[in-house]
Amino acid sequence: MAFSRNWLTACFCLALFLSVKVHSQATADTPVRAGKDGVGFASCLSCPDPTYSAEARKAKFEGVLLLEAVVHPNGRATDIKVTKTLPYGLEDKAIEAVKKWRFKPARGPDGKPVAVITPIEVTFRLQRN
Repeated sequence: MAFSRNWLTACFCLALFLSVKVHSQATADTPVRAGKDGVGFASCLSCPDPTYSAEARKAKFEGVLLLEAVVHPNGRATDIKVTKTLPYGLEDKAIEAVKKWRFKPARGPDGKPVAVITPIEVTFRLQRN
C-alpha cells in the first residue's frame, strides 16, 4: 500500500508541475517576462525621441527614465509603468512617446509572436547645435 501511495503522490506532483509549466508558457494574450523560458525580446521598429517638457528644457536637464510595459504581438505597448523616474514632468512625456512607438513583437519558444513584459529605456538628450 505504501508503494502505491508514494506512486500516486509522485504522479500528482508531476501532473501539478506540468500543468503549472504549461500555464506559465507564453501565449499571444498572456504576457510573460521577456528573456525567460525561451521567450525573446521585442525590438523597436519606430521609436522617435520623446518631446521635452518646458521645465526640463529650461533647466537643460538630460537623463534616462526606465519603464516597464507589456508589448503585444501587434507591436503596441500597454500597461506602461515607471520604474526609474526623472523630474520636470518627463515621466508623462516618456509614457506619451512609448504609447506611439511600434515594436517588432517578441517570439515564444514556438516562434509565434507573444505578449511580453519588458523593460524600456527612454533617453532625454538635448540636441546640440
